[in-house]
Amino acid sequence: MPRSWFGLALTCAVWAAVARSDVPLRLVPGRARVFPGGRVSFRVEPASLATLGWRVVGLGTVSANGEYAAPYVVPRARAATRVVATCAGQTSVQFAAADVDLQPGTFPGAEDCLGEGQVWPAHVRGIDYVQVDRLPVATRKVEPEYSRADEARGLRGVLVVNAIVCRTGSVLDAWVTWPEGAAANRDLEVRALDAVRRWSFTPASFQGSPRAIVVAIPMRFPPP
Repeated sequence: MPRSWFGLALTCAVWAAVARSDVPLRLVPGRARVFPGGRVSFRVEPASLATLGWRVVGLGTVSANGEYAAPYVVPRARAATRVVATCAGQTSVQFAAADVDLQPGTFPGAEDCLGEGQVWPAHVRGIDYVQVDRLPVATRKVEPEYSRADEARGLRGVLVVNAIVCRTGSVLDAWVTWPEGAAANRDLEVRALDAVRRWSFTPASFQGSPRAIVVAIPMRFPPP
């Protein structure tokens, strides 16, 4: 092969190898400071890569869309925590990680929320399964804000608000989950959460002892 053709072939091979190589990825933000019960959303860059899954190394949980949630109680002797995303690269599986600086302490209201024998889990969002013989019943419901202007601009959707109902019947915290295939809408999430956090309940109980529990509240926009 002539030298010029050999050089051209070598150059093409190098460029082909570069084109096939995986693009470096990272999580944004790369580090986050989070207080007990706090949350932070991570995203993969470049966004064109398919995310196969998320996991937490340490305390807390992470959702399928990259939202990290800290425990409601963080001990002073806390473990180092990282959020890891697994992505499909062009030629291999890739990983990206971000550090979470957990601040020790307790989420406001968490001290008086749990019933007898209950503890705040470090690796479960909300509360571990607890046996009850009476479920909570809403005694005060607050409807989310929704106007004719919202309906006119097509602000609509169906979601579920997951609320931690304390042994006192008050709502400690809440978060939203969306049905599979539904597009999340931040405006609707904010309205739903603002409303449910003002609900009141008769608490769940077991053999007469009140317990904290997570309840799922479906919401539809526009309201039925």
